[in-house]
Amino acid sequence: MQPRHQWAIDLHVDVAGPGIARVAEHIRESCRTGRGFTVVRNFPVKGYAEDDVRLMYWGLGKHLGTCVSQDIDCALVADVKEKGLARGPLTRAYGSKHETSLHVDATDIVGLLGVRQAKTGALSTLASSVTVFNEFVEHHPEWLPALFEGFHWDRKGEQAAWEAPISPHKMPIFTWSGKQLSARYNRSWITSASVRRNLPFTDD
Repeated sequence: MQPRHQWAIDLHVDVAGPGIARVAEHIRESCRTGRGFTVVRNFPVKGYAEDDVRLMYWGLGKHLGTCVSQDIDCALVADVKEKGLARGPLTRAYGSKHETSLHVDATDIVGLLGVRQAKTGALSTLASSVTVFNEFVEHHPEWLPALFEGFHWDRKGEQAAWEAPISPHKMPIFTWSGKQLSARYNRSWITSASVRRNLPFTDD
């Protein structure tokens, strides 16, 4: 019997068969009540066209929940690769080869599928937002009210025609949904909003 929350799982099932539902349940539980992540190995990519790989990956996502778009182009599966984009304040991080800082994507579960490993670099780093929260509780509880109040976010030029370029309301870094802690953090989007509004951060 395998541990309930093992951190990696081998995908030796037909992605169109009933075994994929068991894999999806493992992923959901690992993300919801386990370590917060899981590594899925042996996703079938060899010998398949890129469009077929995207379709299979999207199918796995459908087993996990409702797929939402990644960007203004409504991409349900976005390619993370060098696109020759110059790094600027409105550049989405996955469109260039430059390193991106730790952040939280605006979904309950996010996945990253490695199709072709880069020869060098391209390492992924994970951090626990729950651990970060606990560090605040233990060492700097006086900062928690500001984190629960949150910050304005820049929409990075991806807002609709009727929307403001900056979120009109502050987005909390941490919030509670019942007993479930939720975190949403992307320093780039927060900093851009501060610069655009010409309102520097306080020392705290």
